[in-house]
Amino acid sequence: MTHTESIKRKEWIGYFMFCMGFPIFNNFVDSYIDLYLTDIGISAAMIGILVGVAQIFDGLNDPIFGILVDKRPFRTGKYRGWMLIAAIFMPLLTVLIFTIPREISTTSKIVWAFVAYLLYTTFYDTGDVPIFGVPTVMTSKIHERNILTGRRIFAGTLTVIAVSVAAPQLYSKIGWGTAAIVFAAFGFALMIPFPLVLSERNYAKEEQITIRKVLTAAYKNKYLFLYNISILILKLTNAVLLLAPFVARYCLKNDIFSTILYAILMLPIIPFSLLIDKITAKIDKFNVLRICIAGCLVTSPLCCLVGYSNIPLLLIFGLLRGIFFGPLNTLMYGFTTDIVEYGQYYTRKRSEGISLSFQTFCSKIGSGFQNTIAMTLLALFGFVSGAPTQTGTAEKGIWILYTLVPCIGYATSLLLLRRYKLRDKYVQIMQSANMGEISYETAEEKLKAAGFEK
Repeated sequence: MTHTESIKRKEWIGYFMFCMGFPIFNNFVDSYIDLYLTDIGISAAMIGILVGVAQIFDGLNDPIFGILVDKRPFRTGKYRGWMLIAAIFMPLLTVLIFTIPREISTTSKIVWAFVAYLLYTTFYDTGDVPIFGVPTVMTSKIHERNILTGRRIFAGTLTVIAVSVAAPQLYSKIGWGTAAIVFAAFGFALMIPFPLVLSERNYAKEEQITIRKVLTAAYKNKYLFLYNISILILKLTNAVLLLAPFVARYCLKNDIFSTILYAILMLPIIPFSLLIDKITAKIDKFNVLRICIAGCLVTSPLCCLVGYSNIPLLLIFGLLRGIFFGPLNTLMYGFTTDIVEYGQYYTRKRSEGISLSFQTFCSKIGSGFQNTIAMTLLALFGFVSGAPTQTGTAEKGIWILYTLVPCIGYATSLLLLRRYKLRDKYVQIMQSANMGEISYETAEEKLKAAGFEK
């Protein structure tokens, strides 16, 4: 049943606030959990295992949670109840992760960390899925949904910058536990209003998501599989943001440099997000993606050669790297809708939710193994958890992981993506056919004339 009631002002504001509050936890926990756990004496190799297993479990859990959301177990609507749960439990679990008693045994710390982080990743879905899906139940108007999506991206970018600036200042001065409480309080205050004022007024018939359907869609839609596997491989070695706090503390000898490293990597997102329409109007967005990957592949070794002893030069080359790195991290998840149009064109069946579930699954599996690979290699370089300084070998290992190792993923993904043939002009023709604006026979003629290869 669909209603045409307009979105209320308090809902616009509430959604923007929720989109600022929710990423606080993602950025603080995922960016700093490894450094924190090494601080309390857990080995890097063990951290890689426990964080990796929890994130992989979270990826496997996504289709299951999608089924729960579709069943609408709350009388208040499809998303309201889940967003309220996220607003309450995400702050509590964040504090639980960062308040492990230092006096307990190492085994007890490992168990505490694993259980707390596993619960965190599980409850993370209660906010992660709704934050993307709730615009569809707020309005049936496409332009309003686009505005909501734009606000989500802008709010998330502000949060990334704020957390990156504030976190090193807080944990280095007031401790991890108190810093977690501060972030939890801000996150709760920003998130809690929206589920209380949200009115779900628009429902469209959706395809039931199951694990079998997700895997079947990936098998039948070659571009869904090819693209997401390419991005998964890229992520496996791209632990740059995860390692930035380690570079700051052990290579540059000051935690505050973590703020600067994040800034030079992520600030380019702001102008890119404002200019993306103009850029992609002149250059196909897939080519922009390849330029960004190639740019990272070239600038990352340059950063390695500069080293970390000459800080001004390091920051200059780091900013050059960020010009490609920031936009890449924004753009890499902007192709699923194109792949959905391709799938519908050739199967006459739209599987948007299923395709998004496969994307999220691959992303989280990539993040899980990324953490495991980075922490295991850190241990092999001789990193000692809890030590105020590291050996020269460990410092160089951190630097290599931060600069050279990501190039493996960049190069491999570029090779795989050579087989990705979808371009904006082709997708536009397919979309016109899917919407009934032109016949499929006419679309086939247009695609053939445009040079599309199936």
